[in-house]
This record gives sequence, C-alpha cells and structure tokens, in this order.
Amino acid sequence: MKFDNGSTITLAVAGNKDLGRGLNLQYVLLSEFAFYSNQEKLLLSIEQALAKNDTSKLVIETTANGFNYMQTLYSNASKGKSRYKTFFFPWFASAYKQQFKSDYDEAERWFKATYHKRLTPDWLDNDEQILLEMGANLRQLMWRQWKLSGGTSENSFKQEYPSNALEAFISTGQSVFDTSKIVNRLPYVTPPMSVQEIGASLPVSLKSYVSRKALNVFELPKQGMKYYAGCDVSSGSSKDSSTISILDETGKQVLSFYDNKVSIYKFASVINEIGHWYNYAFTTVERNGYGIPILERLRNKYQYMNLFKMKIFDQNSGRT
Repeated sequence: MKFDNGSTITLAVAGNKDLGRGLNLQYVLLSEFAFYSNQEKLLLSIEQALAKNDTSKLVIETTANGFNYMQTLYSNASKGKSRYKTFFFPWFASAYKQQFKSDYDEAERWFKATYHKRLTPDWLDNDEQILLEMGANLRQLMWRQWKLSGGTSENSFKQEYPSNALEAFISTGQSVFDTSKIVNRLPYVTPPMSVQEIGASLPVSLKSYVSRKALNVFELPKQGMKYYAGCDVSSGSSKDSSTISILDETGKQVLSFYDNKVSIYKFASVINEIGHWYNYAFTTVERNGYGIPILERLRNKYQYMNLFKMKIFDQNSGRT
C-alpha cells in the first residue's frame, strides 16, 4: 500500500533471508518469528534496514516453538543482556478475560453441574494454588479443569496455554525427558561460577569460554575425586553445538561446555584441558562421524588415554 506522502505498508513472507535489504523501515512486525527457518539471518537483515531514529520500532510477536534462536533471543532479553524488551502474556492474562468470556461461562456451568457448587480456594490443588497466586481467577481455574476433563493432557494444556515463558518453550520442544520435571527443577539449578570465583586454577586457554558462557563451572575439581566426562561432537559450523558434561563420582554435574563455533581440532584441545583439570577424567567421546578425528587427536597428539574403549566384532574376519 502506497500513500500520497511517500510512505508504504508492505507485507512479505519470511522465507527470504535478505528481507528488508535496501529499504529504510520505520516499523517492523515479525509475526510468529519462532517458526521461521532462518531466524538469525533474517533478523540481522531487518535490523540493518530499520531506520535509526527515536520513533522506529521492531516488534517480534510469536508463540513458542521449543529451544531455538528465538528462545535464546528471549532469554537474553529477559536477563537484560539484549537491546530487546520482553513481554509475556500467560493464558490467564486480563486481556483474555473478555475474549474467552463465553468459554468461561460454559466451564462454570459445567463445574456447577458436576460438583453442585462453584470452585472455592479451599478446593484448589497445589498447581491451581500457584496459578491463583500468579494471577488466575477462580473462573479461569474452572475453565482449566473443564479443558482437562475433555481429554486434554497436562502437557498439551501447557503447550497451548503456558503460564510462564519457560513453560512455553519447554512444552513446545521435542524431548525424551518429562518436561514438567524439567520445569520444576530449573529454579534449583546452581548458577555457574564466574572467572573470579574460579580463580587461578582455571587453565588460561579456557578463560575465554567462561567469559562468553560456553563453559559453565558449577563446582571446582576436588583432590581425590573421580570424574566422568561425556562428549558430543559437531562440525563447528554454527548449526549444532559440541558439548561436554562432567559428573563427579556421586553423580553430580560439576561442569558443562557447549559451543557451536569451536572447530573439531580445537574441541580436542578443550577436551584435553578440561579432562586434565578434572583429575584426568574418564572420558567418553561419541565416535561416530566427527568424533573419530577427535579421538585420534586425543590419543596421538595429547596422549590422553583415559578414554572409554569398546571392542567391535567383525563378522567378516571373525576378529574383534
């Protein structure tokens, strides 16, 4: 749409990673951004095209779609580590009270017909009590029970109607773990130590990884403690992360590393440094694909031999 004053309103699909280049945009709305296939590149393109003045604005509006670039963007903004400002609207937000009024009325009639009374605070279970404290009212909690009574599972309800941002991202992701248990445990996760807290024991080559949050140290190595490391290897091309997780002999996680830009051969050096730091940790490296050159470098260049080994039976030769 073009106007007499020279301004325009443009609607475009999200598939073009160079969307916005060559334009001078005053207001941009990226709708359902979490479902874009090229989120990072497209956002960079749009940011470059946004007019540099006090009234220009970029708005990202979306429902959650698991742990992807959008989740990272939201997480950084919520921690004050981004120029973006976050807004989250739970299913019981006041804006929805009028929109779902007929649904709430029907749910209340169902509840009264089923239990012969209206829901009262003394009838609430633990989850409902938490939701009440977060701002949900009794009509909305009756509506929640009405939804669950129709066969909707707890996890499905959280996916469609999250009560907080973390619940939204976790419930929409694909995971082999029970996401409700993840949500319940996250508030108790120990924050990683800073470079200053770690002190002089930190190998110099690892300092930059701590500073940029790729290396998270939760507990320093203890003398006489046995440690076990598991390593997953990626190409280092920004599509997937190479990771290390270290557990002590009691099963407690003491360190995690994840970086999607570390090269294969550099990652071998990181494994060697971290492994030696944690009392020459017994280390298991995924040997498929990119893991093979990692293992060869650990053994031949760094002479790191405290590695998981397994024998494979060769059906052709009859040897292991």
